[in-house]
Amino acid sequence: QAYTQGLMDLGATVCTRTQPNCAVCPVNVTCVARSARSIDKLPTPRPVRERPVQARTLLVLQDEGGAVFLELRPPSGIWGGLLSLPEFEAEISDQSLVHEVNARFGLHIVVTETLGEIRHEFTHYTYLMRPRLARVTGTVGVASSLLRCVASDALQTAPLPAPVRRLLQHLMDTVLM
Repeated sequence: QAYTQGLMDLGATVCTRTQPNCAVCPVNVTCVARSARSIDKLPTPRPVRERPVQARTLLVLQDEGGAVFLELRPPSGIWGGLLSLPEFEAEISDQSLVHEVNARFGLHIVVTETLGEIRHEFTHYTYLMRPRLARVTGTVGVASSLLRCVASDALQTAPLPAPVRRLLQHLMDTVLM
């Protein structure tokens, strides 16, 4: 453990990436990089890994009073326990979206607009949000218990993921009631 710590300290203080101080290095006599005159080439940079991309359609459901319907996320996973816009397959058609919202939430809707893609970077992947606007025109029986109807003036304090909050704020400033 002391040996490993010594190597890490040496690399952090003497054998640095940009300005190695070979004159004071205790192992400069046996240093392979120094003898091969390749100090400036080591260490080699790590190859940039492509982040996987996950694209989803986010549906901004709004009633006639301007309230937005948000879905309660599962307790674990991305944005666990927060409210968010309902998510669907990335390439879902308007017709399929209307049918799925009807089946999943018990709502009749009319899709009114498709907005531009929004990119959000997570540590291990890129998330592409493809928002669509829709108006709720009625219900089929009882609406889903996972949906919360949040008044537009309460969105600021609702427990939302930051990218969803930014999207809704932008929409409230430009498009929505």
